[in-house]
Amino acid sequence: MHARFKTSLFVAGAGCWGATLASMYASAGRNVILWEPDPGVARVLARTRRVAVFPGLRLHSSVRVTADMGEAAGAGVVLIVTPSRYLRETCLRLRDVVPNPDGKIVVSCVKGMEPGTMLRPTEIIRDLLRLRRDQVCVLSGPSHAEEVAANKPAAVTLAVHQDPSADGAGDGCGRGGAVLLQRLLSTPTMRVYTADDVVGVEMGGILKNVYAIAAGVCDGLGLGDNAKAALITRAMKELVIAGRAMGGEARTFFGLSGLGDLLTTAFSRHSRNRLFGELLVRTGDARRALAEVKTVVEGARTIVPLYNWARRRRLDLPIAREVYRIVEKAKPPRAAIATLFARTLKPEFHGYT
Repeated sequence: MHARFKTSLFVAGAGCWGATLASMYASAGRNVILWEPDPGVARVLARTRRVAVFPGLRLHSSVRVTADMGEAAGAGVVLIVTPSRYLRETCLRLRDVVPNPDGKIVVSCVKGMEPGTMLRPTEIIRDLLRLRRDQVCVLSGPSHAEEVAANKPAAVTLAVHQDPSADGAGDGCGRGGAVLLQRLLSTPTMRVYTADDVVGVEMGGILKNVYAIAAGVCDGLGLGDNAKAALITRAMKELVIAGRAMGGEARTFFGLSGLGDLLTTAFSRHSRNRLFGELLVRTGDARRALAEVKTVVEGARTIVPLYNWARRRRLDLPIAREVYRIVEKAKPPRAAIATLFARTLKPEFHGYT
């Protein structure tokens, strides 16, 4: 394995997923540093090995917890595992202590889009940290923290921009480096596949949250298996349309980071986005529903920029449009379902190219 992949893994973000990844990689023998921005919380986490919002995880004893972003300087691979709203702040802190990014590989585990700019996480990371495309990767797929923390098997996709001129010996991944990083991030219970469609893999992880909200609405209304299966199938069409318009490849959305993640997020009892949709039906109010979920619901943050972008592009995303109307306009969920069923009848694959 290349020398630069033998240094510490620095996990920026000690929430449910960040702590789970840190613990998993430490269990697999990696040298792991876990960054928590609040010094007080970091001290408690280091002592108790417990994440307050995630009682199902006990942090592996070899994980070193720190509130000092400066410790990222010695890591060859940095995993950014923060909610999308904190991504810019995290990147700016990282840039302050690592002004020279040569030799660094940054892996985005962020599944949200920035409102207003419509920038993807990798775009923000590249811009703020002044990295080349082959230095920023995406790790995404069906991987709820609750199951990974319980050592249940999972498979995810690592998307790496592979510069044909690179062979893995430079500062970025290149062709050989992608395989080395794949090996580093794979464990006995986490199988990592590689892909070169960074945009598609990233968009799958972002868009599926919106459709998981719709699935939760379906559950909340008690519409049954037939309706939910139809919803997920039609959501796949919208994933492909929106993802391709963003620059992703159609086939990517039928892989782990698209269909795989959508299925998990739409059906799992662990899914915060699905739960939010269910609570929208129960409470009739998006703010109250968010308050009951208590943790980050990325789909609720994504729906407004997605809706505005799709309208400007004149993209037909009817499910996303109705989710927007339920969340932002307080449209009754049953009325939203009725709107979807009242649309003009058409061939099943209308709109595909």
